[in-house]
Parts: sequence; structure tokens; C-alpha cells
Amino acid sequence: MSSESLPISDQLCEQVLSRLGVERPVPVTLEGLRRLFRAWCHGTGWDTIALSLRSVELSNGPITGFPAPSYFRRWLAYGISDVCFANSEALLVLLRTLGFATERVLGTGGSNSFHGSVIVRIDEQRYLVDPTFLAEEPLALLSSERSTAGAGPLKVWADTDGTIRWQPPQCRFHAVFRIDEFDCSFETFREHHRLVEAGDDEHPLARLYHDKLFIRRNADGGVRTYDNGIVVRKTERRSNIAKAAGDHRDLLTAEFGVAAGLVAQIPARFFPQHEMQSAR
Repeated sequence: MSSESLPISDQLCEQVLSRLGVERPVPVTLEGLRRLFRAWCHGTGWDTIALSLRSVELSNGPITGFPAPSYFRRWLAYGISDVCFANSEALLVLLRTLGFATERVLGTGGSNSFHGSVIVRIDEQRYLVDPTFLAEEPLALLSSERSTAGAGPLKVWADTDGTIRWQPPQCRFHAVFRIDEFDCSFETFREHHRLVEAGDDEHPLARLYHDKLFIRRNADGGVRTYDNGIVVRKTERRSNIAKAAGDHRDLLTAEFGVAAGLVAQIPARFFPQHEMQSAR
């Protein structure tokens, strides 16, 4: 089995479940997994806020989000999540705490970048619960046929060869994630997250994550994305892409749930020039 990360205490677990709006007991069944993962997708998200703070090495910023206990304490205090490896490790540890059989998976995505995700095993069936795709439904990985989960802008597909396709909210094309390794170790996840944190060239997206601000949250039956000054709102029936109006910092708090005190620490260079000028 994979090496273990630090567990979360019963007290921290209760705080997390309360914030997610999930009541115990959570049955170790497919229905229990669906309930928990849907709450996770609504209550957390995906963002590069911690990386934007780390890029200027702010000593007073809540930087650490790996392993899981640190991630959850930061999320509870500031309303931010992280990128794939930290998000996946936190979700995996929460699932294990509740009794689910899980494994870390490693693969490659766009631009040959690495991607980490989580699989849950129930009755000898593997289900992908990916905290980057935020599909709100576990995706069954089948050996004999293609499978799907989610709807509209949250829909994901799995081919029989372990290829996962999903629709990034800010793009018109499908992104691809290919699973390369099942049941990989905690050390592997930690090392890949370190590469992203450091902006290492071994992770092609790391520099992009350090240079631009991306935030994604599920809302209104779809997904809401802040993409470097552009706000993308997508539901199953409607899609709207527009430049963010007004004070972008207020927007991050009001629409993306990020604590105002933390937003104030994000360097001005991460906001579009026209917004910085209007604030002067």
C-alpha cells in the first residue's frame, strides 16, 4: 500500500464535515461517496491563490497546504483550496478517515504536465473522484465500455484505457488526463506538489500558476471561474464570459468565498492593469 500522510483528528474531521454540510454517519457505500463528493465540489474548489502568495515569499501568508491537516486548517480559515496534488491528498485523507478504501493516482495532462487524483474502491469497482474536475459525481472506471459522470460544464468521460476527458470552464476544447500509475505513494504526491510550489520547469504548468491567478468554484448548477481578470460563468443552459467589473478583490470575496484579509495580501501584479489603475 501507499505510504500514509498525516491523518486528521476527529475534531478537525468534524469541523470539515460541518463546513461541507455533511452529517455523520457517512455510509461507506456508493451513495455515501456521492453525497460526500457532491458536498466537496460545492464547498471547496480549485485555485492558485496560495501559489500567488508563495511567488513573492510572503512570510505572513498562509502558504502551507500540504499535507491534509494543513490544507484543511487553511481552508477553514481563509476559504481557499489549492491545485491538484494538495486538493487530492486532502480529499483522500478525509475519505480514509471516514472508512473508504482509496488510492492516489498519477497521470499526465495537457502540455505533458503531471496530474494527481483520487480513486475510491467500492465492491471491487473503481471510481474517480477528482477535485480538479469537480464533476459532483463519482466517475466509474470500466474496462469494457466508456463511462460518464456529471452534466453540462461539469461532465467528464472515461475511456477503457484510463483516459479521462473533461471540459475546462475557460476553454472550448476537451482536456485529457491519462492515468499512468495507480496506488502511488504519498512521497510521490508530495514531490510533485513541491515542483508546482517551486515553479519548477519539470511541471510545465507551474510557472503559469505562479504568474496568473485562477480560481474555480461550483455554483448555480454549474461552474464559476476567475481566469486572470476574466470571469467565466457556465451552467448546463447558459454560458457567459466577461471581464471582471469593479474591484476584483471584492469579487474574490463576494463570489469566490476567499477571506478579505487574505485577498488583501495578493500582490497587485496578479490583477489586470486596468483594474489596478482604476483603484488608484
